[in-house]
Amino acid sequence: MSLHVYATKDLAAQALCGFILRVAAQSIASHGRFSLAISGGSLPVLLQGLRDANTDWSKWLVFLSDERVVPLDHADSNYKAIQEAFLSKVPVPASNVFAITPGLGAAHAAADYEARLLAALGQEPAL
Repeated sequence: MSLHVYATKDLAAQALCGFILRVAAQSIASHGRFSLAISGGSLPVLLQGLRDANTDWSKWLVFLSDERVVPLDHADSNYKAIQEAFLSKVPVPASNVFAITPGLGAAHAAADYEARLLAALGQEPAL
């Protein structure tokens, strides 16, 4: 592991997007897909640099790594932030975006999400 320090947020975002695209290309070439787990916060905005990328978006699987148990269109929803800042700007198929199922309550939503992750990725996911 190495630590990279950038002088500006824009330079950090460029480097992050470049890294993601390199790993995506390698993963698509070797596994036929690329899996990306996205948290909320400032990350979705940093990913906007991917919007003009030359990649096979149909091979991308996008997962939310720390969603809140609120409706997907709620102001506190990480899905909403990710959708607005990133996913609405790239052609990842909606069927390849994995959000929690709202309205289930935390325990049931977690179990449902786990089952959907395993169905999408298998028991030993290729990330």
